[in-house]
Amino acid sequence: MRSANQKSIFGLLFKTANTLQTYLDHNLKGSGITSKQMLMMIMISSCNQENPTLKDVAQLWGTSYQNIKQIALKLEQKNLIEIVDNPNDKRSKCINLTSEANHFWKARESDDQEEMKKLFSKFSDDELAQFVTLLLKLIDSIDGNQNV
Repeated sequence: MRSANQKSIFGLLFKTANTLQTYLDHNLKGSGITSKQMLMMIMISSCNQENPTLKDVAQLWGTSYQNIKQIALKLEQKNLIEIVDNPNDKRSKCINLTSEANHFWKARESDDQEEMKKLFSKFSDDELAQFVTLLLKLIDSIDGNQNV
């Protein structure tokens, strides 16, 4: 039974990721950005430092520097982020949200809150808390197995 559940979870996580990306891309239609670009802006604002580097965001997201750089360049072309030299290390680049990005989020705020309510409406507060705990536990397990 445990093995069957593990296989189901594994498959469902991939299905959920694809479904969520499709859902977000549909809801972002007309905004000029993709779900991955949206996630990148969220990651930048979630960094616990004032001037996160591309490497910092890549580590937070759990993806490669090259992937982050590619998405960052597209967001920079849209004037939603700026890529600047790191004042502490000229070999790295910092990324910051622009005022245009702040306007983008402000304009979306109430619609996005409504969408989140709909998306998680079938979950109780306890289920949401448990869901977060379980996902973090899985991520911790994955991170621990990457060092093997």
